[in-house]
Amino acid sequence: WGGKMNWFPTPEESKKFTVYGHPLEDPHTKASTVSKAIAGPHSVSTPVDNSCMDQSTVPPGGPKTFDCRRFVIESTDATWHAGGSWAKTEEAIHKYFAEDWQSVRAFGSIINGREGLASFMKEWLKGFPDVFIYVSDLFCEGNDDIGYKTTMPYVLTATNTGPSVYGPATGKKVKYHGLANCYIKKIDGRWQYTNEWDVPDMWSFLVQLNVSIDSLKHPTQDLMTIDECKPLFEWGGKMNWFPSPEESRRFRSYGHPVQGPRPEAKLVVASMLAAGEAAHWTFASVPDAEAKLGPYFTKDFVYDFIYPFNKTTGVAGWVKPGGEMHEWSSGYPSAYFTKFLSAGDAQAVTVAAYADAKWTGHFAGLPPSHKVIKIADIDYYLIEDGVIKVNWCLIDVVSMLQQSGYKLLPEGKLPDLGYMPPNNMDALPAPQDEFVFEADTKLARAVVEEALKDDFLGEGSAESWADQMVWNGPPGVGTARSREEYVEGFLRPLRASFSNFSMSTDVLVCQGFYCGAHVRLNVTHDGMWLGQTATQKRVSLRMGLHWRVGKSGKIEQGWCVIDLLEAFAQLGVDLLAKARSQLPSEPIVI
Repeated sequence: WGGKMNWFPTPEESKKFTVYGHPLEDPHTKASTVSKAIAGPHSVSTPVDNSCMDQSTVPPGGPKTFDCRRFVIESTDATWHAGGSWAKTEEAIHKYFAEDWQSVRAFGSIINGREGLASFMKEWLKGFPDVFIYVSDLFCEGNDDIGYKTTMPYVLTATNTGPSVYGPATGKKVKYHGLANCYIKKIDGRWQYTNEWDVPDMWSFLVQLNVSIDSLKHPTQDLMTIDECKPLFEWGGKMNWFPSPEESRRFRSYGHPVQGPRPEAKLVVASMLAAGEAAHWTFASVPDAEAKLGPYFTKDFVYDFIYPFNKTTGVAGWVKPGGEMHEWSSGYPSAYFTKFLSAGDAQAVTVAAYADAKWTGHFAGLPPSHKVIKIADIDYYLIEDGVIKVNWCLIDVVSMLQQSGYKLLPEGKLPDLGYMPPNNMDALPAPQDEFVFEADTKLARAVVEEALKDDFLGEGSAESWADQMVWNGPPGVGTARSREEYVEGFLRPLRASFSNFSMSTDVLVCQGFYCGAHVRLNVTHDGMWLGQTATQKRVSLRMGLHWRVGKSGKIEQGWCVIDLLEAFAQLGVDLLAKARSQLPSEPIVI
């Protein structure tokens, strides 16, 4: 304390180093030299202004009862100095390191996950069983609530008496120094490391082993992302300055592949849904709902449900009579949702699901059918400042009514096979956040943007679709099981029914190979459409669309929900009134 640096080469030893600046001097004369240097002119200009890092690295206030330095020392000894006992090392790994621990190391290496660390340690100890890490200093900053950032300068010594990734045993002794930067958090009541940035002097290490740098796999350039104005570790534990999943393929990785982080918007939506599910979506009062759900929404958040329900504002509007939550819960108190698609980015999320539900209460002005039906249910969320600003929600009411026995639309040219989940193994819901690559997301978005233009504003030749694909369409259209069926069963009839196409997009979000969009297709109705003769009216078709793009760059599966009640209302046809006209004169007795 005071600033003197130990663990430094002597003037004699420094002759073996590459020295930038004046030669190292004897400690007795160093003070006067430093004084002269400070007094002299400042000849080196700063190439980059890092002033933005000041605020981003200030730790917030909080209790500091955790002995961070002792933890680092004890964990280092327990992990690295177990006296040759792998069982003790493995026990220490599980005790001190989080399951999803990540480490970026020098020379293009990444350790991903606790099991990856175990693999790395086992390999290292096999080649250098007498390894010892000398802790040369320790810096800890943070608090008990958010965790601690640590920096540990160290010197490592070892003898290469066994085979390693660098080749057979050489019997050579090595010694090099490094810096380990870590984050420590309390997880389920136990303090553990979550992340590490370790920078050892690999050049010194390889030279001592007489290993040529050219003989080892290594990126030709540094692959770290540059997260300007962001700290290495966010307070809370998130690690920036980390290779992307795409670039990590060029690293030597221990453990599972580097995974994409869960998009911020999906975390917001997941937290909101968890809060609702914890309350079983049942609230004692409007204030109770606002207290439990309010933190996840803007004050003026809009819930945009299907026709004939109005848009509502705020949590109160959502849960009061007339709001989606109240109306749905009244009609379907027993509903079980299967989410099969969930894609998100920093600003938006889309979820596609189907519900197995029993219609036991009044809904949309109709009495219950008391039948178990399957209902397509899709949502699009717009996130602003970490909370939900808009939720567009569509359910396929016409399908629900036709499953209950109402005759509303003529049968389509294609068979109606329902609203099926993805027909491949991408997890449910897809995609799996951890296995998403940015390149896949970019590819999918480009393909879908082109599909929107061609399918609805262009020639409608479905050039973006694979020949063998599946498209789950709305009632009256059906399910296409090939590109040809999609064109002949949906796109051409759409053009025969409407003209003067234009489109507005509320949200388009992609993650991995999955995309979703909430759009309005504005058209003039000048031909027969789903049994309705031309009206020459201008119509806005509200559509909820989803896609799965294949690795080939072609769409292999698609889903489409249209708010048909609203569409027909614009044509002057009330499908709900048509349904009411089919009700029996006597009440149904169950």
